[in-house]
Amino acid sequence: MKLSFVHKIFLLINVFLLLIQSGIFNLFKVFINVDFLNFIFSYIVFINFLFFFFWIINNKWPFILFIPFFIFFDHFGLLYQFPKTTVRTEVNSFKVISFNVRLFNKYKWIKNENIPKKISNFIKNEDPDIVSFQEFSITESPKFNKYKYNYIKKTKDNGTVGLAIFSKFQIINKGFIKFDNSNNSGIFSDLIVKGDTVRVYNLHLESLRIDLNENKIDNSSSNVSKNQLQDTFEKQVNQADIFQKIDIENNFKTIICTDLNNSAFSSVYSKIRGDKIDVFTSNGSGLGSTFNFFIFPFRIDYIFVDKKFKIYDFKTHKNEKLSDHKPISVKLSY
Repeated sequence: MKLSFVHKIFLLINVFLLLIQSGIFNLFKVFINVDFLNFIFSYIVFINFLFFFFWIINNKWPFILFIPFFIFFDHFGLLYQFPKTTVRTEVNSFKVISFNVRLFNKYKWIKNENIPKKISNFIKNEDPDIVSFQEFSITESPKFNKYKYNYIKKTKDNGTVGLAIFSKFQIINKGFIKFDNSNNSGIFSDLIVKGDTVRVYNLHLESLRIDLNENKIDNSSSNVSKNQLQDTFEKQVNQADIFQKIDIENNFKTIICTDLNNSAFSSVYSKIRGDKIDVFTSNGSGLGSTFNFFIFPFRIDYIFVDKKFKIYDFKTHKNEKLSDHKPISVKLSY
């Protein structure tokens, strides 16, 4: 059970990461970028799990350090959900999909000419009642003729990219949520869903400009600096505040579809979710990752719903290689 010099170095690193996981370093915001720590929190938890198994396999005493974390750490559900055996009731249910389509592969990130058609077929096969698209390219979009109602809004007046909501239900009101000094934005549509009014938000928060081809954060010519990352996180918080000011006037049942570009441990996640339910934590299974960041799977796409909804069949469509994001779907009823 005695630790070698190398084991002691590992222990020092492990204790440091456990302290970060505990949130104790949040007390020292002057010295540590808490927003960045929250963003990479999934990495930290994953590494700590590797340490735990390392100590167990090597029969070393530091494994006992993890006992209080297993007992008191209550955020594992944001990372991983065990499969649930629940009775599915789908009477009067309707289906919602949220999907960042990355401009329908406009710049050929995926070496396939038929991505728009494949996305169209995916939506046709899944047959949702409501679809929220982020990074929607008006010029590259296929036709979604099955949807009688839609709200497509360009982020810039002279641009061709924005957000879209397609619906089988009647849209009676709609609105644009402008984010200052940003190419990102939000929209909402008020729908008549099975005799009641439901507001659907589609939000796309400030992006980190991740270049998947090089597995790095793209800043035109070099990696993004600490200050630029902080600027992105601050913009996201400001955008979440703008959303909250609009939503406070909303009295309808609400569904929020969003690409937050941030983790479930971030302050923007808490601000956007508010008192609503993260459908993954209610009905998800596994990691629920929707985006790969530096190879590691991240969950940055979310659907939040009012507690007045019943939630069934949440799914992350991991087998779909149609974008750098994975689509997510859920069935809801009153």
